[in-house]
Amino acid sequence: MKIAVVSDFYSEGMGYTENCLPKAMASLGHEVHLVTSNLQVYGNSSDYDITYKPYLGKKIQPCGIFSVDNFCVHRLPHVLLSNYIYIVGIIKEIIKINPNIVHVTNCISTSAFKLALCTLFLKYKLFTECHQHSSVVRPHLIDKNPFYPKNLFYFISRTIPGKIINKFTSKCFPIAPDCAMVAYQFYGVSKEKIHLIPIGTDTDIFYPVDDANTSKENIYLRKSLGFQASDILCVYSGRFSNSKNPLLLARSIVNLQKKGLPFNALFIGDGIQKKAIESCQGCKVISFVKYDQLPRYFRAADIGVWPTQESVSMLDALACGIPVIASSKIGDPYRIEGNGKLYNEGDIEHLTHILEELYNKNIRIELGKVGRQKMLSSYSWLSNAKKIIDIYMS
Repeated sequence: MKIAVVSDFYSEGMGYTENCLPKAMASLGHEVHLVTSNLQVYGNSSDYDITYKPYLGKKIQPCGIFSVDNFCVHRLPHVLLSNYIYIVGIIKEIIKINPNIVHVTNCISTSAFKLALCTLFLKYKLFTECHQHSSVVRPHLIDKNPFYPKNLFYFISRTIPGKIINKFTSKCFPIAPDCAMVAYQFYGVSKEKIHLIPIGTDTDIFYPVDDANTSKENIYLRKSLGFQASDILCVYSGRFSNSKNPLLLARSIVNLQKKGLPFNALFIGDGIQKKAIESCQGCKVISFVKYDQLPRYFRAADIGVWPTQESVSMLDALACGIPVIASSKIGDPYRIEGNGKLYNEGDIEHLTHILEELYNKNIRIELGKVGRQKMLSSYSWLSNAKKIIDIYMS
């Protein structure tokens, strides 16, 4: 089967859908093409140069065609329309590829709209995804006042185009139950076309400490970062933004250290909260690292903590066999059920209390084992790709 995956962004060496799903599909023997813009991930963000450029490089990359992980990447020019990405020449490129399937990683975008209309004269089947969690939906939309100017504009600019896209879509794959709600309520996707497929993790790269060598590596890595083998090390990876708010974890670590408990934290990434985190006792900050380097840091840690919004790194940490603490507001609580803890979002005292509950090493080990098995059975990219291919075939 010939499959074209369409994504607004692409950066090599990352762990997002546009990196991992094409790789998994190609490993199953399919011809896979990724059609994308010449922007790096978050290339349309106002803080790109501060947060991501030191790690990813220039936000605009050369256009062209090249191979990665046995699939073909097509980088095309882009234009920003009110900060939304318009990929120039995408229809011509799809015609050249002549795929059986076009799979857009967003159910509401300029690419999804054009590709939906093109099903009228091209023979491919169209599939979309929805990654927007309810935690990032703007508050005025939740109010559901149709006459509020911003809501009316949203309905005209998002919901109506979404309904048009939906008419030509075979299935939409939300990555969590709340994403399904967003797709239906705000993006015009009909309920009968919604098929939940969770975001995945590469369980071959992300795996637990399983032998003496990885155990020694953990001890060495901890020492190089300034942590002892006896420390209880928490880890967070991602943006240090106010919306992600990793500073909540840093302040909880300060509380625990004041109690004389050996909790410390490693923060991997960059952003506006960096200086405040660095000023907290027991907290160490390092820059973003490539996707294939993250596993060693997760294996060296004892607990993963993401205080607010969901992150694919949660799954990567769980695949490495460590428990995860997440917000009680996450849209897919099954990710954490039986293999981690939820805390009341924004409540530092409660987060501190939940961390204390994981002071016992045996509890952490048991939760970690459950998480690893759950990632293998329900969240691996390979199993996701097989499910999606079966739906294509049907």
